[in-house]
Amino acid sequence: MDKRAFSLPEVVELTSIGRSKVYENITSGHLRAVKAGKRTLVLSEDLDAFLKNLPAVNGEL
Repeated sequence: MDKRAFSLPEVVELTSIGRSKVYENITSGHLRAVKAGKRTLVLSEDLDAFLKNLPAVNGEL
């Protein structure tokens, strides 16, 4: 069974997006997070949707 939810440190490691940026995206509503007691989790489908909605580079770096 694939993992269905990730802790914030796991999100940082899986995506290579910095911790501060992950928190910014949660605060701004771009990345949905849920609470399970004191733990903050990101559901796998929410992480997938967030990554799919990131803007394309279009040849500009």
